Amino acid sequence: MRRIIYGISLWAFVAAAALTIAAIALPNWVSFTSPTSDTPIRVTYGLHQRCSSITGQCTKFPLYEDCVGEDKYFCSMWRSTGFLMNFTVIIELAVLVAYLTILVGGRASREAGWGVLASLLGLVAAAQLIAMALVAYLYDHDHRFFAGWHLDKSWVLCTVSWSIVAINAVGIVAAKLALPPEDDYEQIPDAENTIQQDRNTIQQDRNKIQQDRNEIQQDMSEHCFNSTAGDFLDTQRALQQVLV
Repeated sequence: MRRIIYGISLWAFVAAAALTIAAIALPNWVSFTSPTSDTPIRVTYGLHQRCSSITGQCTKFPLYEDCVGEDKYFCSMWRSTGFLMNFTVIIELAVLVAYLTILVGGRASREAGWGVLASLLGLVAAAQLIAMALVAYLYDHDHRFFAGWHLDKSWVLCTVSWSIVAINAVGIVAAKLALPPEDDYEQIPDAENTIQQDRNTIQQDRNKIQQDRNEIQQDMSEHCFNSTAGDFLDTQRALQQVLV
């Protein structure tokens, strides 16, 4: 049962990891679309680049001029978001190794590996949650995001990803608490009563064997006594005949 649960959890994690990578790769965390132009102008911010429909190109972001004066805090928080998302990818590799170790390993790995796995999943979820919150905070408070800007696909992908990972971690812990210990043998109902009955049966057999042994010894003693008495009488008769 645990192997099945870990297998389902692995597939859910792989889906969440794919969403994480997509959120990093797509430059669509915050976007702006001009609503009035015949050919709408679209500008999108990614973690590491900014794209514009005016030039049709994507440039590195944030640049030095984005990190001076009052924009220093924006630059620091945006770069922190990028660091956290890249950090989650590294931790997700460790999570994948943990899954494979648990599934390929034996019963002991499945029994003890849940703690490490749940901790790593929790770390991934926490890092992505902070990254999502940083971008949402900048979207609400930074002056460059005015009417027409909106949180875009990458932000949504990040939100879905950490939600799946968090649910996954809770499911692993719940499975540990709810499922009985895994064993290689089927449990025998009323095991203590069965063992006690077997002990009583064995003791009765021992008593019977001891009783049979005593009877055999008694029969052997009587047989030996009768044989000795008969031999003595035969010897006595033979002596009497010789004397006569």
